[in-house]
Amino acid sequence: MGAMTRVSFGAFRVIKNSRGTILLMSYFVMAVMAIFSLALFVRSHVFLQSTERHQNRMVAFNMAEAGLATALKALETNLAYAGTAGFTSLSTQTVKGGFEVEVSEVTGRSDVRLIEATGYAPDDGEDSRAAERRAVLGYAQIQQPSLFNYAVLAKNSITINGVPTVDSYDSRNGAYGGSNRGSEAHIATNGTANSSINVIGTSTVNGSASVGPQANTATAIRVTGRSSITGTKSALAEAVDVPTETTSVSSSGAMTVGQNQTTTLSAGTYHYSSLTISGNGARAGRLDVTGPVKIYVSGSVDIAGSGIVSANNLPSNVVIYVTQASNVSIRGTSNFYGGVYAPLSDVNVSGTPSFFGAVVANNYTQQGTGQLHFDKAMTQFTGSGRAEVNVLSWWEDHTVAGG
Repeated sequence: MGAMTRVSFGAFRVIKNSRGTILLMSYFVMAVMAIFSLALFVRSHVFLQSTERHQNRMVAFNMAEAGLATALKALETNLAYAGTAGFTSLSTQTVKGGFEVEVSEVTGRSDVRLIEATGYAPDDGEDSRAAERRAVLGYAQIQQPSLFNYAVLAKNSITINGVPTVDSYDSRNGAYGGSNRGSEAHIATNGTANSSINVIGTSTVNGSASVGPQANTATAIRVTGRSSITGTKSALAEAVDVPTETTSVSSSGAMTVGQNQTTTLSAGTYHYSSLTISGNGARAGRLDVTGPVKIYVSGSVDIAGSGIVSANNLPSNVVIYVTQASNVSIRGTSNFYGGVYAPLSDVNVSGTPSFFGAVVANNYTQQGTGQLHFDKAMTQFTGSGRAEVNVLSWWEDHTVAGG
């Protein structure tokens, strides 16, 4: 009995020790599993952060590109555009981010801008989760639209009647004549109706003729008699933009130069409610221009008499801007050297004088024996229309990359 009791107690101690060992092993296994679980959690968290940062890095770069595109678009209509005032959000329900843009003029190049666009994701906060930013820099060149790309540009119609010859030259190469004569006197209208361009009599246009988009050139361009257009006849891909040009210079009222009168204008910008030059004979009214002038007129223009005498007979020295719907008449006996920009007005050139320069009108009519000589130097005059902005180069700036 005693021996059996000793065996029982011994077995109990073995069982008790076995239970302790199992408990310790259970704790050990649980600890190992906890360590592995923690490691797996940390690994998953790091992987998640890495994935999120990678995604935000791509979004930030796309946001920077969007900022660059925004600046390019803004510069088309606003040459003074300097960038955003701060962070611009482009966040949606699925994509979070935005950009900042700074635009500056390149020293010595008034036509070139440096664009610095910084993209952010998810926002511009430095403490934001998985925050990323990327920067894109680019140089863009601005080409302002020329006011005088054509010998004649009309919003509606062009009529050339009589014996005029329309051709081209370049006053930067000297006076018209000899080798300084060409066939680049292109005429164009935004009109699409029948006879939007009407060349009749014995007129010759040494250049091409274009009518409005989708116009039927067979009916919209009419050439009759012994007249001719030496270049191509076509329809414009899109209507030519002809914005009205205005000035902040106050009006000085009506400018009238009558018989026995000579008025002189020095270089500068002038504004009148109307412009009239009249008279006949040796002492007809005359307007002398001693330097480059811009003359803004809010009413009618009637140039007769001895007309306007520009410095050195350079068309680029005289540009008349008619800012409202009115009538412009150039007649008399003296040649006219200059540009007429009157997109709201009807322009009529008649008589014997020749016109050296370029014209923009609502409707243009030329009749008589005078000639039209397009001065290619007039293309240097730019206006307020939509500019053409071209990217010269762009690159990602890695110095500001990262969160």
